[in-house]
Amino acid sequence: MMEGAQTVDLGPVIEQGLSDLAAALSAERHAQIFMQRYGLIDGRSHTLEEIATVHQISRERVRQLLAKVHQRIRYTLTRARTAASTRPCVVLADTLDALIVPDGQHWDVNRAADIAIHHLGHLSFFASAQLLLGFLPLEKDRLAPLQQAIRRALLRAQTATNDPEASERRLMQFLRDVRFPGGVTPYASEDLGPLLQARSPRSAEGFYSAKLRRHVGFDSRLEWQVLTALDRFPEVRVYQEQPLAIPYTHAGRARLYIPDVLVHLTTGQVVLIEIKPVAFMGASVNLSKWTAMKALCAERGYGLLITDGQTTLLDVLRRAGETDVLEERLLSLIATCGEVDFETFRREMGVPLPQGVALTAAIIRRRLPFQVYPFRLGTLET
Repeated sequence: MMEGAQTVDLGPVIEQGLSDLAAALSAERHAQIFMQRYGLIDGRSHTLEEIATVHQISRERVRQLLAKVHQRIRYTLTRARTAASTRPCVVLADTLDALIVPDGQHWDVNRAADIAIHHLGHLSFFASAQLLLGFLPLEKDRLAPLQQAIRRALLRAQTATNDPEASERRLMQFLRDVRFPGGVTPYASEDLGPLLQARSPRSAEGFYSAKLRRHVGFDSRLEWQVLTALDRFPEVRVYQEQPLAIPYTHAGRARLYIPDVLVHLTTGQVVLIEIKPVAFMGASVNLSKWTAMKALCAERGYGLLITDGQTTLLDVLRRAGETDVLEERLLSLIATCGEVDFETFRREMGVPLPQGVALTAAIIRRRLPFQVYPFRLGTLET
Protein backbone atom coordinates (compact mmCIF):
# COMPACT_ATOMS: atom_id res chain seq x y z
CA MET A 1 0.00 0.00 0.00
CA MET A 2 1.20 3.51 -0.68
CA GLU A 3 2.87 5.45 2.06
CA GLY A 4 0.03 7.89 2.73
CA ALA A 5 -2.56 5.20 3.05
CA GLN A 6 -0.41 3.17 5.41
CA THR A 7 -0.47 5.80 8.13
CA VAL A 8 -4.27 5.60 8.58
CA ASP A 9 -6.32 2.53 9.44
CA LEU A 10 -8.84 3.22 6.71
CA GLY A 11 -10.99 0.12 7.21
CA PRO A 12 -12.87 1.35 10.31
CA VAL A 13 -12.96 4.92 8.96
CA ILE A 14 -14.69 3.79 5.76
CA GLU A 15 -17.09 1.41 7.53
CA GLN A 16 -18.14 4.01 10.10
CA GLY A 17 -18.37 6.85 7.58
CA LEU A 18 -20.57 4.92 5.15
CA SER A 19 -22.83 3.69 7.94
CA ASP A 20 -23.21 7.28 9.18
CA LEU A 21 -24.12 8.52 5.69
CA ALA A 22 -26.59 5.71 5.02
CA ALA A 23 -28.36 6.57 8.27
CA ALA A 24 -28.39 10.29 7.35
CA LEU A 25 -30.30 9.81 4.09
CA SER A 26 -33.80 10.88 5.10
CA ALA A 27 -35.73 9.28 2.21
CA GLU A 28 -35.95 5.50 2.63
CA ARG A 29 -35.77 4.87 -1.13
CA HIS A 30 -32.71 7.11 -1.48
CA ALA A 31 -30.94 5.14 1.26
CA GLN A 32 -31.88 1.80 -0.34
CA ILE A 33 -30.64 2.89 -3.77
CA PHE A 34 -27.38 4.23 -2.32
CA MET A 35 -26.77 0.96 -0.45
CA GLN A 36 -27.72 -1.24 -3.40
CA ARG A 37 -25.51 0.66 -5.85
CA TYR A 38 -22.43 0.48 -3.65
CA GLY A 39 -22.86 -3.03 -2.25
CA LEU A 40 -23.69 -1.90 1.29
CA ILE A 41 -26.48 -4.43 1.92
CA ASP A 42 -24.97 -7.79 1.03
CA GLY A 43 -21.50 -6.88 -0.25
CA ARG A 44 -22.56 -6.89 -3.91
CA SER A 45 -22.91 -3.81 -6.10
CA HIS A 46 -26.09 -3.68 -8.20
CA THR A 47 -26.52 -2.23 -11.68
CA LEU A 48 -28.89 0.62 -12.51
CA GLU A 49 -31.12 -1.90 -14.33
CA GLU A 50 -31.35 -4.18 -11.29
CA ILE A 51 -32.15 -1.29 -8.95
CA ALA A 52 -34.75 0.02 -11.41
CA THR A 53 -36.45 -3.40 -11.46
CA VAL A 54 -36.56 -3.63 -7.66
CA HIS A 55 -38.08 -0.16 -7.27
CA GLN A 56 -40.24 -0.37 -10.42
CA ILE A 57 -38.81 2.80 -11.90
CA SER A 58 -36.78 3.58 -15.02
CA ARG A 59 -33.00 3.26 -15.26
CA GLU A 60 -32.80 7.01 -15.88
CA ARG A 61 -34.81 7.67 -12.72
CA VAL A 62 -32.33 5.58 -10.74
CA ARG A 63 -29.51 7.69 -12.16
CA GLN A 64 -31.37 10.86 -11.14
CA LEU A 65 -31.95 9.58 -7.61
CA LEU A 66 -28.28 8.61 -7.27
CA ALA A 67 -27.33 12.13 -8.32
CA LYS A 68 -29.64 13.46 -5.59
CA VAL A 69 -28.02 11.09 -3.10
CA HIS A 70 -24.58 12.46 -3.92
CA GLN A 71 -25.94 16.02 -3.58
CA ARG A 72 -27.34 15.05 -0.19
CA ILE A 73 -23.97 13.60 0.83
CA ARG A 74 -22.16 16.82 -0.11
CA TYR A 75 -24.83 18.90 1.70
CA THR A 76 -24.54 16.72 4.82
CA LEU A 77 -20.76 17.01 4.78
CA THR A 78 -20.85 20.80 4.29
CA ARG A 79 -23.25 21.31 7.20
CA ALA A 80 -21.31 18.98 9.48
CA ARG A 81 -18.01 20.70 8.67
CA THR A 82 -19.54 24.13 9.28
CA ALA A 83 -20.56 22.91 12.72
CA ALA A 84 -17.03 21.55 13.30
CA SER A 85 -18.58 18.11 13.67
CA THR A 86 -16.55 14.98 14.32
CA ARG A 87 -19.20 12.74 12.75
CA PRO A 88 -17.77 9.60 11.11
CA CYS A 89 -18.81 10.80 7.63
CA VAL A 90 -16.76 13.99 8.12
CA VAL A 91 -13.76 12.02 9.40
CA LEU A 92 -13.98 9.82 6.28
CA ALA A 93 -14.26 12.78 3.88
CA ASP A 94 -11.37 14.65 5.54
CA THR A 95 -9.21 11.52 5.51
CA LEU A 96 -9.86 10.86 1.82
CA ASP A 97 -9.28 14.53 1.01
CA ALA A 98 -5.90 14.48 2.77
CA LEU A 99 -4.82 11.26 1.05
CA ILE A 100 -6.11 11.81 -2.49
CA VAL A 101 -5.63 15.61 -2.76
CA PRO A 102 -2.59 16.07 -0.47
CA ASP A 103 -1.72 19.59 -1.68
CA GLY A 104 -5.36 20.71 -1.90
CA GLN A 105 -5.17 21.11 -5.68
CA HIS A 106 -3.81 18.08 -7.55
CA TRP A 107 -5.48 14.67 -7.49
CA ASP A 108 -3.31 11.63 -6.84
CA VAL A 109 -5.24 9.05 -8.88
CA ASN A 110 -2.74 6.32 -8.03
CA ARG A 111 -3.41 6.82 -4.33
CA ALA A 112 -7.17 6.79 -4.99
CA ALA A 113 -6.70 3.50 -6.85
CA ASP A 114 -4.68 2.13 -3.94
CA ILE A 115 -7.46 2.96 -1.48
CA ALA A 116 -10.06 1.37 -3.76
CA ILE A 117 -8.00 -1.83 -4.17
CA HIS A 118 -7.42 -2.33 -0.46
CA HIS A 119 -10.74 -1.14 0.98
CA LEU A 120 -13.44 -1.28 -1.73
CA GLY A 121 -12.67 -4.66 -3.25
CA HIS A 122 -16.35 -5.68 -3.34
CA LEU A 123 -17.06 -2.99 -5.98
CA SER A 124 -16.27 -2.80 -9.67
CA PHE A 125 -13.39 -0.50 -10.63
CA PHE A 126 -15.82 2.14 -11.93
CA ALA A 127 -18.15 2.06 -8.91
CA SER A 128 -15.27 2.32 -6.43
CA ALA A 129 -13.96 5.42 -8.25
CA GLN A 130 -17.46 6.91 -8.28
CA LEU A 131 -17.92 6.34 -4.55
CA LEU A 132 -14.54 7.83 -3.63
CA LEU A 133 -15.09 10.93 -5.74
CA GLY A 134 -18.54 11.43 -4.22
CA PHE A 135 -16.91 12.38 -0.92
CA LEU A 136 -14.70 15.11 -2.33
CA PRO A 137 -15.45 18.65 -3.56
CA LEU A 138 -15.42 18.30 -7.33
CA GLU A 139 -16.68 20.26 -10.32
CA LYS A 140 -19.12 18.22 -12.41
CA ASP A 141 -17.04 18.44 -15.59
CA ARG A 142 -14.03 16.87 -13.81
CA LEU A 143 -15.93 13.82 -12.58
CA ALA A 144 -15.84 11.62 -15.72
CA PRO A 145 -12.13 12.22 -16.57
CA LEU A 146 -11.11 11.47 -12.99
CA GLN A 147 -13.25 8.33 -12.90
CA GLN A 148 -11.51 7.06 -16.02
CA ALA A 149 -8.06 8.03 -14.69
CA ILE A 150 -8.70 6.19 -11.42
CA ARG A 151 -10.05 3.19 -13.34
CA ARG A 152 -6.86 3.02 -15.47
CA ALA A 153 -4.71 3.37 -12.33
CA LEU A 154 -6.73 0.59 -10.69
CA LEU A 155 -6.15 -1.75 -13.61
CA ARG A 156 -2.41 -1.01 -13.63
CA ALA A 157 -2.06 -1.39 -9.87
CA GLN A 158 -4.15 -4.55 -9.72
CA THR A 159 -2.12 -6.21 -12.46
CA ALA A 160 1.19 -5.13 -10.90
CA THR A 161 0.30 -6.35 -7.39
CA ASN A 162 -1.15 -9.69 -8.50
CA ASP A 163 1.19 -12.52 -7.48
CA PRO A 164 0.20 -15.64 -9.46
CA GLU A 165 2.08 -18.08 -7.21
CA ALA A 166 0.65 -16.55 -4.03
CA SER A 167 -2.85 -16.62 -5.52
CA GLU A 168 -2.50 -20.30 -6.40
CA ARG A 169 -1.20 -21.13 -2.90
CA ARG A 170 -4.19 -19.35 -1.36
CA LEU A 171 -6.56 -21.19 -3.70
CA MET A 172 -5.04 -24.53 -2.71
CA GLN A 173 -5.57 -23.62 0.94
CA PHE A 174 -9.13 -22.50 0.23
CA LEU A 175 -9.98 -25.81 -1.44
CA ARG A 176 -9.07 -27.54 1.81
CA ASP A 177 -11.89 -25.54 3.40
CA VAL A 178 -14.51 -26.79 0.93
CA ARG A 179 -17.31 -28.61 2.71
CA PHE A 180 -19.65 -31.17 1.11
CA PRO A 181 -22.88 -30.98 3.17
CA GLY A 182 -24.41 -34.03 1.45
CA GLY A 183 -21.28 -36.03 0.67
CA VAL A 184 -19.16 -35.93 -2.49
CA THR A 185 -20.67 -36.77 -5.89
CA PRO A 186 -17.99 -36.85 -8.62
CA TYR A 187 -19.17 -35.60 -12.02
CA ALA A 188 -17.76 -36.47 -15.44
CA SER A 189 -17.80 -33.59 -17.91
CA GLU A 190 -20.67 -35.12 -19.85
CA ASP A 191 -22.67 -35.63 -16.63
CA LEU A 192 -22.24 -32.01 -15.61
CA GLY A 193 -23.45 -30.80 -18.99
CA PRO A 194 -22.75 -27.37 -20.51
CA LEU A 195 -22.04 -24.63 -18.00
CA LEU A 196 -24.24 -21.60 -18.69
CA GLN A 197 -24.54 -18.21 -17.04
CA ALA A 198 -27.69 -17.44 -15.05
CA ARG A 199 -26.97 -13.76 -15.71
CA SER A 200 -24.15 -11.60 -17.04
CA PRO A 201 -21.80 -9.78 -14.62
CA ARG A 202 -23.05 -6.37 -13.55
CA SER A 203 -19.93 -4.51 -14.68
CA ALA A 204 -18.18 -4.47 -18.05
CA GLU A 205 -14.88 -5.62 -16.53
CA GLY A 206 -13.33 -8.89 -17.70
CA PHE A 207 -10.31 -10.79 -19.01
CA TYR A 208 -9.56 -13.44 -21.62
CA SER A 209 -9.33 -16.97 -20.18
CA ALA A 210 -6.77 -19.27 -21.80
CA LYS A 211 -8.36 -22.21 -19.97
CA LEU A 212 -11.92 -21.52 -21.14
CA ARG A 213 -10.96 -19.81 -24.44
CA ARG A 214 -13.46 -17.04 -23.88
CA HIS A 215 -14.03 -13.73 -22.12
CA VAL A 216 -14.65 -14.02 -18.35
CA GLY A 217 -16.60 -11.25 -16.65
CA PHE A 218 -16.40 -10.14 -13.03
CA ASP A 219 -18.13 -7.61 -10.80
CA SER A 220 -15.37 -6.71 -8.33
CA ARG A 221 -11.68 -6.85 -7.56
CA LEU A 222 -12.28 -9.75 -5.16
CA GLU A 223 -13.92 -11.78 -7.93
CA TRP A 224 -11.07 -10.88 -10.31
CA GLN A 225 -8.53 -12.27 -7.84
CA VAL A 226 -10.33 -15.59 -7.40
CA LEU A 227 -11.24 -16.06 -11.07
CA THR A 228 -7.70 -15.42 -12.34
CA ALA A 229 -6.37 -17.91 -9.76
CA LEU A 230 -8.92 -20.51 -10.94
CA ASP A 231 -7.84 -19.87 -14.52
CA ARG A 232 -4.21 -20.78 -13.73
CA PHE A 233 -4.83 -23.60 -11.25
CA PRO A 234 -4.15 -26.98 -12.97
CA GLU A 235 -6.60 -28.87 -10.72
CA VAL A 236 -9.46 -26.76 -12.09
CA ARG A 237 -10.92 -28.37 -15.22
CA VAL A 238 -13.46 -25.63 -16.02
CA TYR A 239 -15.37 -22.95 -14.16
CA GLN A 240 -18.43 -20.78 -14.80
CA GLU A 241 -19.10 -17.36 -13.32
CA GLN A 242 -22.70 -16.54 -12.26
CA PRO A 243 -23.67 -20.19 -12.87
CA LEU A 244 -27.21 -20.76 -11.56
CA ALA A 245 -30.12 -19.19 -9.70
CA ILE A 246 -31.10 -20.53 -6.26
CA PRO A 247 -34.51 -19.65 -4.73
CA TYR A 248 -34.37 -18.48 -1.10
CA THR A 249 -36.53 -16.61 1.39
CA HIS A 250 -35.51 -13.61 3.48
CA ALA A 251 -37.65 -11.22 5.55
CA GLY A 252 -40.75 -13.06 4.39
CA ARG A 253 -40.02 -12.56 0.68
CA ALA A 254 -39.16 -15.16 -1.96
CA ARG A 255 -36.03 -14.16 -3.88
CA LEU A 256 -33.35 -15.55 -6.21
CA TYR A 257 -29.65 -15.80 -5.41
CA ILE A 258 -26.85 -16.36 -7.94
CA PRO A 259 -23.53 -17.63 -6.50
CA ASP A 260 -20.34 -16.20 -7.98
CA VAL A 261 -18.71 -19.25 -9.58
CA LEU A 262 -19.11 -23.01 -10.10
CA VAL A 263 -15.86 -24.99 -10.38
CA HIS A 264 -15.36 -28.47 -11.85
CA LEU A 265 -12.12 -30.00 -10.53
CA THR A 266 -10.04 -32.68 -12.27
CA THR A 267 -11.08 -35.05 -9.45
CA GLY A 268 -14.68 -34.75 -10.68
CA GLN A 269 -15.75 -32.73 -7.65
CA VAL A 270 -17.94 -29.69 -8.22
CA VAL A 271 -17.68 -26.67 -5.91
CA LEU A 272 -19.90 -23.59 -5.64
CA ILE A 273 -17.92 -20.53 -4.52
CA GLU A 274 -19.34 -17.29 -3.10
CA ILE A 275 -16.90 -14.35 -2.91
CA LYS A 276 -17.85 -12.00 -0.10
CA PRO A 277 -15.99 -9.50 2.16
CA VAL A 278 -15.62 -10.74 5.75
CA ALA A 279 -17.65 -7.79 7.07
CA PHE A 280 -20.68 -9.04 5.09
CA MET A 281 -20.38 -12.74 5.99
CA GLY A 282 -22.53 -12.27 9.10
CA ALA A 283 -25.26 -10.23 7.39
CA SER A 284 -28.64 -11.90 7.86
CA VAL A 285 -29.53 -11.65 4.17
CA ASN A 286 -26.35 -13.52 3.21
CA LEU A 287 -26.90 -16.26 5.78
CA SER A 288 -30.37 -16.78 4.28
CA LYS A 289 -28.81 -17.14 0.83
CA TRP A 290 -26.17 -19.57 2.02
CA THR A 291 -28.72 -21.75 3.80
CA ALA A 292 -30.39 -22.24 0.41
CA MET A 293 -27.03 -22.80 -1.29
CA LYS A 294 -26.08 -25.41 1.32
CA ALA A 295 -29.35 -27.28 0.67
CA LEU A 296 -28.68 -27.31 -3.08
CA CYS A 297 -25.10 -28.54 -2.53
CA ALA A 298 -26.38 -31.33 -0.26
CA GLU A 299 -28.90 -32.36 -2.90
CA ARG A 300 -26.40 -32.44 -5.80
CA GLY A 301 -23.24 -33.53 -3.99
CA TYR A 302 -21.51 -30.20 -4.61
CA GLY A 303 -18.93 -28.61 -2.36
CA LEU A 304 -19.44 -25.19 -0.76
CA LEU A 305 -16.84 -22.45 -0.24
CA ILE A 306 -17.34 -18.87 0.97
CA THR A 307 -14.29 -16.58 0.87
CA ASP A 308 -13.12 -13.01 0.33
CA GLY A 309 -9.98 -14.15 -1.50
CA GLN A 310 -7.93 -14.04 1.71
CA THR A 311 -10.14 -15.56 4.42
CA THR A 312 -12.80 -18.29 4.23
CA LEU A 313 -15.98 -18.53 6.27
CA LEU A 314 -14.46 -21.53 8.04
CA ASP A 315 -11.47 -19.36 9.00
CA VAL A 316 -13.96 -16.96 10.59
CA LEU A 317 -15.79 -19.73 12.44
CA ARG A 318 -12.50 -21.12 13.77
CA ARG A 319 -12.23 -17.85 15.73
CA ALA A 320 -15.55 -18.49 17.48
CA GLY A 321 -13.89 -19.92 20.58
CA GLU A 322 -11.96 -16.64 21.01
CA THR A 323 -15.05 -14.42 21.04
CA ASP A 324 -16.88 -15.50 24.21
CA VAL A 325 -16.44 -12.15 25.96
CA LEU A 326 -17.47 -10.19 22.85
CA GLU A 327 -20.55 -12.39 22.42
CA GLU A 328 -21.69 -11.75 25.98
CA ARG A 329 -21.23 -8.00 25.54
CA LEU A 330 -23.28 -8.04 22.32
CA LEU A 331 -26.07 -10.06 23.93
CA SER A 332 -26.14 -7.72 26.92
CA LEU A 333 -26.25 -4.66 24.64
CA ILE A 334 -29.18 -6.08 22.65
CA ALA A 335 -31.03 -7.05 25.84
CA THR A 336 -30.65 -3.48 27.11
CA CYS A 337 -31.22 -1.48 23.91
CA GLY A 338 -33.20 -3.75 21.60
CA GLU A 339 -32.15 -3.02 18.03
CA VAL A 340 -28.71 -1.40 18.11
CA ASP A 341 -27.70 1.31 15.62
CA PHE A 342 -24.13 2.33 14.90
CA GLU A 343 -23.99 5.28 17.28
CA THR A 344 -25.19 3.09 20.17
CA PHE A 345 -22.77 0.35 19.19
CA ARG A 346 -19.84 2.76 19.07
CA ARG A 347 -20.76 4.44 22.38
CA GLU A 348 -21.36 1.24 24.34
CA MET A 349 -18.62 -1.01 22.91
CA GLY A 350 -15.85 1.59 23.28
CA VAL A 351 -12.39 1.64 21.71
CA PRO A 352 -11.02 -0.37 20.01
CA LEU A 353 -14.33 -1.03 18.27
CA PRO A 354 -14.97 -4.74 17.57
CA GLN A 355 -14.90 -5.39 13.82
CA GLY A 356 -13.75 -7.73 11.09
CA VAL A 357 -13.31 -11.44 11.73
CA ALA A 358 -14.00 -11.30 15.49
CA LEU A 359 -17.28 -9.40 15.13
CA THR A 360 -18.45 -11.60 12.24
CA ALA A 361 -17.59 -14.78 14.18
CA ALA A 362 -19.55 -13.59 17.23
CA ILE A 363 -22.58 -12.60 15.15
CA ILE A 364 -22.71 -15.92 13.29
CA ARG A 365 -22.10 -18.04 16.37
CA ARG A 366 -24.94 -16.37 18.28
CA ARG A 367 -27.14 -16.10 15.17
CA LEU A 368 -27.66 -12.39 15.81
CA PRO A 369 -29.80 -10.50 13.27
CA PHE A 370 -27.37 -8.14 11.53
CA GLN A 371 -27.32 -5.58 8.74
CA VAL A 372 -24.06 -3.90 7.71
CA TYR A 373 -25.28 -0.54 6.28
CA PRO A 374 -26.88 1.23 7.93
CA PHE A 375 -25.55 -0.69 10.90
CA ARG A 376 -28.35 -2.58 12.69
CA LEU A 377 -27.80 -5.36 15.20
CA GLY A 378 -30.49 -7.14 17.16
CA THR A 379 -34.14 -7.26 16.31
CA LEU A 380 -34.43 -6.47 12.59
CA GLU A 381 -36.64 -8.88 10.67
CA THR A 382 -34.63 -11.81 9.35
